[in-house]
Amino acid sequence: MPLKNDIVFADHPRMLSGKYLSYGHTAMGMASGELWCNLRTSTSLEIFSNNCIAKFSGIRLEEVELLSKQLFQTSSKKQAKVVLKSKFLEFSFNVIMRMIVGKRYYGENVEGMEEAKRFQDIMQELLLNLEDFLPLARIFDFQGVVRKMKLLMGKMDPLYQRLIDKRWKLRNETSQTNREREEKTWIGTLLSLLETEPELLSDVTKGIKSTLIGAATESSATMEQAMSLFLNREEKMKKVQAEIDARESGKSICWMSKISQSFISKKKKKKDLPKLTYPQNVIDETLTLYPPTPLLVLHKSSKDCTIHGYDVPQGTMLLVHLWAMHRDPKLWADASKFMPERFEERESQGHKWIPFGIGRRGCPGAALGRRVMGLVLGALVQMKKVRAEIDARELGKIIC
Repeated sequence: MPLKNDIVFADHPRMLSGKYLSYGHTAMGMASGELWCNLRTSTSLEIFSNNCIAKFSGIRLEEVELLSKQLFQTSSKKQAKVVLKSKFLEFSFNVIMRMIVGKRYYGENVEGMEEAKRFQDIMQELLLNLEDFLPLARIFDFQGVVRKMKLLMGKMDPLYQRLIDKRWKLRNETSQTNREREEKTWIGTLLSLLETEPELLSDVTKGIKSTLIGAATESSATMEQAMSLFLNREEKMKKVQAEIDARESGKSICWMSKISQSFISKKKKKKDLPKLTYPQNVIDETLTLYPPTPLLVLHKSSKDCTIHGYDVPQGTMLLVHLWAMHRDPKLWADASKFMPERFEERESQGHKWIPFGIGRRGCPGAALGRRVMGLVLGALVQMKKVRAEIDARELGKIIC
């Protein structure tokens, strides 16, 4: 069903965060008009297409395997406590940064500790100030928000610029083989676009990178919520486990093999993963109850229009209360209840489920995010079962 007024509300209003954190409204989420159309077309083809997402499946599988090993080893210790929030955040940043520049910035095998430490410090500062950049605060300068954003951008921009400069240098100095390897990263793809589409300036490239990194925080928050909902519902966990076991024909092998070879094996083809429907239903239900943000990004009408009989003038700002919409009993049966089963017939959900937005301004990375989160959930459920089979009494407490 086509969306009414989708084109009319395709633009975003000019906000302080767009000016100071999104390179003058050139980042994908803040751009408008012809620039946004060019960005959307380029990124849809070169970054978020199914082929491009599949190209990085090895990275995602490796990072999930590392996460599983870390959690298993930590929980094996007596009186161990695992704080999932920080683990998921580091995992998400590592996945995104390996896809962008081919490097890990957290945990083991970190290349360039000084650069990694700068990145970690900037991300920590961004997360600490995230609540200051709410939609209304982005329009008006309450409590020195502009000053905070300027200071943060003063640290972010040099880091992004160094990454771009380093990649330009590598492209110019290395062989054709190395250049082809470099272009397998997102930043390599973006730099190739800069060569063929010079209108996508360096600031645009940094804006896209900033948007991608920001998405990592949303994915980690959703995984944290999913596990907090999941750990207290044994019947839901058993249902995920049963689906995994059914696909694996009930094979029982040692925990490391089970994790690294059975569920997240690099030899497993990515096309097998969507067959696990219930873990994906759990993620989708989590996104219903706890969307990445309670409010969607502000939209602005580009001309006069009519909505449900109301005349809406040009320039009107639209704020969608996603939290309320996803918990509306008129739209959802048992709206506040955790029921992954409601997504077994996806076609029936229609336009009432919009955690990533909807229409032409919907999040282009939604498919990637859902794949990563579903993969992590399945791996952790598998790990929990195998760990319990080894010795349930030694299993450490997990804190979300």
